[in-house]
Amino acid sequence: MWILSFLPDYVTHLILFAGVIGTIAGFVLGFIPFIAPYKLPIQIISILVLSFGLYLEGGMADNEIWQMKVKEVEAKVAQAEAKSQEKNVEIVTIVAEKTKVIREKGQTITKYIDREVAVDKEVIKFVENCPIPDIIIKTHNAAAQNKPLEITKPAEAASVEPVKTEPKQEPQKTTSAIVKQWSNLRETTDHSSPKIDKLSPGEKVDVVKLDNKFALVKHNNKQGWVSTDYIKVGG
Repeated sequence: MWILSFLPDYVTHLILFAGVIGTIAGFVLGFIPFIAPYKLPIQIISILVLSFGLYLEGGMADNEIWQMKVKEVEAKVAQAEAKSQEKNVEIVTIVAEKTKVIREKGQTITKYIDREVAVDKEVIKFVENCPIPDIIIKTHNAAAQNKPLEITKPAEAASVEPVKTEPKQEPQKTTSAIVKQWSNLRETTDHSSPKIDKLSPGEKVDVVKLDNKFALVKHNNKQGWVSTDYIKVGG
């Protein structure tokens, strides 16, 4: 309530007290002769002052309640901020410790790698300056594999293997044929086998092989089977 920000608390209490006293005086002292003419105005004014005083007191009580709630919220916020600050400190500490551990491990690994690289360089340098004989290497490998050591002697003369010649494949003998009617060139003699090509009447094909009622023919660089009923061999 905005008016309470201008009035001190004691003024509000005085207004209420004056309203109470005026109301009582208006009803009780109205029988006195010199007060009787002013009885009604005193009662009206006293009731108005009393009502205004009660209104201000209620506003003060409500304001106090709201201030208490605000203080409670502020206290909770302060506690939350304190806990958050503690958590932040813990997180920063943990991160710092982990960073320190990672840095120390990284330095240790780097030192180890540098040391091993230096050792490897020394070993390589030693091997380059003092090559190990083959017999030692073979003996070491044979011992590691649990195998007998094999010592090969240089061959006095290289044996010459005879060159094998493969027999030449003779070209397939074919016979020409003429297609009598439309037909399909298939992969096998089965009528349900996949089609390879289409034969039209009057075309010439090369017969590679005859098998009962079927012929293996070549057509357009493709080879497949067709029924002898659809072609005329030797045409």
